[in-house]
Amino acid sequence: MSHAIVWLDNKHAKIFEFTEHTKEGHKVDRKEHHTHHHTDGAGKEDEKKYFHKLTSDLSHFKEILLVGPGLGKEHFKKYLEEHNKEVAKHIIGVETVDHPTDNELVALAKKVFKAHHILI
Repeated sequence: MSHAIVWLDNKHAKIFEFTEHTKEGHKVDRKEHHTHHHTDGAGKEDEKKYFHKLTSDLSHFKEILLVGPGLGKEHFKKYLEEHNKEVAKHIIGVETVDHPTDNELVALAKKVFKAHHILI
């Protein structure tokens, strides 16, 4: 099984996947998702599409750590709880971080997964 740390805000997300073959925790997969915000209400529909695509990309992970600035990660978690409880139950934590480097994200994933006794 694989584990993921997902950095996201309301505009885009980066997914870093860790598997039994990536014990060092380096980035093996990165997907970016983008959405655009509109003032006419179309932004909500864009957000739904963005969250739906992100949910699909996360559906195979055993443990998922959500991180990011602001409320995007909380909005996504709420979306999962309302629209895909199966993926939502794999969220092991939500952490606030600003705009870390890829290496900082990997280090944070290692720290949190280790605290949850998840080997990566």
